[in-house]
Amino acid sequence: MESLADLPASLRNRADYGDLLLTFHAVHLQIESAVFTPARDQGWRQLGIDIAGHQQLELVTRDLRALGRAPQARSAGDPGPAAPGLGSRAEALGRLYVLEGSAIGRRVLSPLLHEKLGDVPSAFFDGVGRHPRAWRSVQRAIASLADSPRQRREMLTGARAAFQVFVDHLSRRADRWALSAG
Repeated sequence: MESLADLPASLRNRADYGDLLLTFHAVHLQIESAVFTPARDQGWRQLGIDIAGHQQLELVTRDLRALGRAPQARSAGDPGPAAPGLGSRAEALGRLYVLEGSAIGRRVLSPLLHEKLGDVPSAFFDGVGRHPRAWRSVQRAIASLADSPRQRREMLTGARAAFQVFVDHLSRRADRWALSAG
């Protein structure tokens, strides 16, 4: 994922940054729509996770709007890519693990973005307003399910599916970037 994103090298200007945010918007829309559903709220509470503190789609949307870029709207006839099938809460937890790991990585990259691009909206990269213990709650939840071989497999399945969503979207972005740079 890191080589596909190629950050911050692939960011030549604010337009490239906006394109990157659109890519992250698509990723989070796809994953969060499966993971953060009202039907799953009780399961998250049972795992000790306040799921509202993990949602990141609003942050990327805020940054896109500040850049004057609208997130990709879907028409009624185009539901967009289907979110990968999601079965158990262990699978959902595996996906949440990937989202939280990505959030940590973005906070490390944020100063580099500002160094390269100057003053850009970066709530998504900075994790503005996110719960400071979000990562710890995911770690505790994973530990609580780790004794079960079935749940470990399901967490890995969920994590792999989330990584694949990132890879798919970042690959398309890398292809577009290579064409525009060429």
